[in-house]
Amino acid sequence: MNALLDHLVNNNRWLRLSSVRSFGFLGEAIIGSDVATMNKLLGQNKIKLYNLYGPAECTLGCIYHSVSTEDIQNGMIPIGVLFPGMQAQILDQYFQPVLVGQVGELFLDGVQRFPGYYERHDLTEQSHYGSFYRTGDLVRQ
Repeated sequence: MNALLDHLVNNNRWLRLSSVRSFGFLGEAIIGSDVATMNKLLGQNKIKLYNLYGPAECTLGCIYHSVSTEDIQNGMIPIGVLFPGMQAQILDQYFQPVLVGQVGELFLDGVQRFPGYYERHDLTEQSHYGSFYRTGDLVRQ
């Protein structure tokens, strides 16, 4: 989102987006101040912003969140809820579920999860826990 904002502001191109109704951002964390700037440029509540999350091994977007005014004010944009057909677990270093509020590693499974790395059984074994893909990303429930 930051690169898009820089381009729009530095090149005075934001008016070209006047007909856009929604944006989905994937690949980097969204910062509340960036969302506030985007709303200021394009019109508060005129555009719907979505935070998307997902590794390539799960076909990129598998979790989403519709960004709210409250999120912007808090400055923290959640990654959101699972797409239909996906499952998640947040586990500690012993592969046990963490308590609400604790940080753990995100594991994903479902229709979008890849079966494994081509001819790299060693990597597939390291990156999976049962049927779940081990993202390596730390999250809080």
